[in-house]
Amino acid sequence: MIINKVVLLHLPFWTPLIPPLGISSIKSYLTRNGFDVKIYDANSNEEYKAIYSRYFSYIKKNVPEEDWGNFYSIGTDILRNHLMAHLFKKCDEDFMSLLKLLFKQIYNYNASDLFIKHLDNIIYSFYEWEEKYLYEILNDDEPSVIGISVKKDTLAASLFAFKKIKQINEKITTIMGGTIFSEQLPINSPDFNYFLERTKSYIDRYIIGHGEEVFLKLLKNEVSSDKQLIIQSEFKSLKTFSELNISPDFSDFNIDIYPYMGVSGSTGCYFNCTFCNVVTYFGKYCQKEVKVIVDELERLNQQYSSQLFFMCDNMVNTYITELSEEIYRRNLSVYWSAYMRVEKKAANIDEIVKWRCGGMYSARIGIDSASQRILDMMDKRISVEDSKIMLKNLASVGIKPTAYWLIGHPGETEEDFQMTLDYLTEMKDYIWEAECEYFNYYYAGQSNSKDWANQRILLYPEKYKEMIFIDKWIVGGEPSFEVIFSRVRRFVNHCKIIGLPNPYSLKEINMADERWKNLHSNAVPGVLDLLKKGKIINENINFQLPRNSENVRNNNEEFAF
Repeated sequence: MIINKVVLLHLPFWTPLIPPLGISSIKSYLTRNGFDVKIYDANSNEEYKAIYSRYFSYIKKNVPEEDWGNFYSIGTDILRNHLMAHLFKKCDEDFMSLLKLLFKQIYNYNASDLFIKHLDNIIYSFYEWEEKYLYEILNDDEPSVIGISVKKDTLAASLFAFKKIKQINEKITTIMGGTIFSEQLPINSPDFNYFLERTKSYIDRYIIGHGEEVFLKLLKNEVSSDKQLIIQSEFKSLKTFSELNISPDFSDFNIDIYPYMGVSGSTGCYFNCTFCNVVTYFGKYCQKEVKVIVDELERLNQQYSSQLFFMCDNMVNTYITELSEEIYRRNLSVYWSAYMRVEKKAANIDEIVKWRCGGMYSARIGIDSASQRILDMMDKRISVEDSKIMLKNLASVGIKPTAYWLIGHPGETEEDFQMTLDYLTEMKDYIWEAECEYFNYYYAGQSNSKDWANQRILLYPEKYKEMIFIDKWIVGGEPSFEVIFSRVRRFVNHCKIIGLPNPYSLKEINMADERWKNLHSNAVPGVLDLLKKGKIINENINFQLPRNSENVRNNNEEFAF
């Protein structure tokens, strides 16, 4: 394979909070090894944003608000399948019945033919836009290799791109990677072979796992030319995540488009919650040295004058205090949002003050359920009381907690769900944002996939398989799929009643920030303040806990990592 130029793509739809970290890291690694690489994030394109807005605005105009549920989150199920079905439909009757079924299941809405046709015209305009977008890239860059990072919500746009690229120039080598292989397409599922069979004519190589070193081996012709499926874990002597120590290259992006910069300090997870697929795909927990992580934060802060960061780790619990202390020691004014498990160290207010002084801005916490019975079934290894203590102590120093909830885990009863609603009412003043997702079952890859195998049921009739490519499975028994979505709607409506936000737009985020400031006098700065160019905020360095702040403690042992 003779390489002139490599193009890496991140296609819709995906919320552009940060520049895409995966392909930015691959570019950095390939460039370091002598290759000419250009990357594109189509999600930041204004034309695409307008199409996305039209699609959901039309749904909002027709579906009653009380049935919206977690509107954009669950709506992606419809949009994802609609994009696929539009590409691969053969029978208009089946196409219409599939879309009507989706709207009934997800929004409890009886969609008319006219309603579906109107939305389908918007999808048609999306693919017109994408075709034009691809032509411009191919004309401007003339790549010999194109790699696309694929997630479940970007699958349809990615398949369209792969086919179109081969139609335009069949000599271009096409490579597919991404987290799609940890969710909808794990390699030991029947859908995986079906997918390969249907796409092998326009996708030349599939990379499973971290892509940097494997991609380089492909470009250097160190992988057999007849090997289409390339699995990272099968290679010997590859470096670990921390050994690679790749600093992402964001030079191809207009950074002003993104509210956050992205940094990743670790991969994998120590835990193995029943519904999660992180360990299966990313493997054992692996972390960079804290000094290296802070070097990256400092470099990006200086290079792009950005103060707001998103830690892309699955959890930062293991090194959060050390990270905060190093940031504070360097007198850095950076503010960062991170995913966390419920952490017993949070019962110590001195620890949380360190996090606040080290720039912790928001904690995205997987609480998942307020029923201890369900938490134990999930193998979360946390208690309801631990989560309350953590929320209260975070709020006491002004850090913004996002509480994530999983609705409909197998075995969840009405009583269990009511405990979650009651928890929200009790703790609303200590939660900046409440975000719920419904339980998704994957044929393989989740920690508990095999245990649920004898209960799995195919959700959509087989006749839709050609359109959607990937079967949708659910776990039979209680709660049913209908009950789960009913609970999602009830969750969201309950949050509206008690005034607990779940913001999506910048305007809504600003309103949630104002609410938080009114509740907590020492709140972290608002997003709009941190996004102002030329204004440096450094209140974290001089933060002190007010004397009258509540410190909630418990006497349980701390987690042993």
